[in-house]
Amino acid sequence: MALVSFATVDRSTLRWLRSGSAPPEYTLSAGDQPVATLRWPPSGTTPIEVETADGTWRLERAGFLAPRLTARAVPQGAVLAHAEHHVIHLANGATFRIARAGLLVPAWKVRGVDQAEVAHVEPVAEGKSLAAGAVLVPPKATELDGLLVLLVLVWYFISLMWFEDEAVETLTT
Repeated sequence: MALVSFATVDRSTLRWLRSGSAPPEYTLSAGDQPVATLRWPPSGTTPIEVETADGTWRLERAGFLAPRLTARAVPQGAVLAHAEHHVIHLANGATFRIARAGLLVPAWKVRGVDQAEVAHVEPVAEGKSLAAGAVLVPPKATELDGLLVLLVLVWYFISLMWFEDEAVETLTT
C-alpha cells in the first residue's frame, strides 16, 4: 500500500505495526493509512531506512553505553533530529524528553520543555517480541512542526531498548 502524507491524516491516534520480522520492519498508520515505514537492513544494524510519502530518512545509532540517535534526510544528509540521554532535539530547535509513563506501565511519555505532553506511546508485545505500539497525540500537539520525525525517533528508541532487553534475556536464560 502506498504511503500517505502525514500532513493529510488524523494525527491524534496512530499505531505502529510490525510489518516484517526478519529483518524487523514497522509501519506507522493513521487508521488504515500508512504514513511511514522503518526498515532494518538484513544485517540488523544501522542505518535504518525510514520511508515517508514526503521523502526518505536514515536513522543511525552511535555509541554503546550512551548511544546517540540521529535522523538524517536522504540523500542530502541534513540532520532532522538527534537524541541522547532520553532527550530529543529537532532541527527546528524544539527539545523533548522521553520517559517511562510509570514503574509498572510499559508506556512512554514524550514531553516538551514546558512539560506539556506531546505523545503517549504504548508498546504491545506478542510473546516476547515487539509487535505494535499505540500512539496518542493530544489535540494541542497534532500540528507540532516535526511531529513525524519525533514519533519515528521515539519508536526507534523504544525498539532499540526492546531488542536489547530481548538479547539480554536470551543470554541469561
